[in-house]
Amino acid sequence: MIYAKPPFDRSATVQEYLGCYTHRVSIANSRLIEYRDGLVRFCWKDYRYHIRSKVMTLDCVPVRAG
Repeated sequence: MIYAKPPFDRSATVQEYLGCYTHRVSIANSRLIEYRDGLVRFCWKDYRYHIRSKVMTLDCVPVRAG
C-alpha cells in the first residue's frame, strides 16, 4: 500500500509545511535566499537530474504569532 498526502491547496499550507523544516536540518537558513513581496525563494538539490542545485519560489503569507 502506498500513502500519499493530498496536494497543497493554499499558500498558507505551504508555509506551514516549510515552517516545520526551518528549525531542522532539511531547510537551513543558508538555503533561504530571499523573502520579498509575499514570495520566498530557497535553493534545493534535484537528485533526479545529477544533483543539480535549483531555486524554488513559493507564494506565502506571513503568520502572525499569538
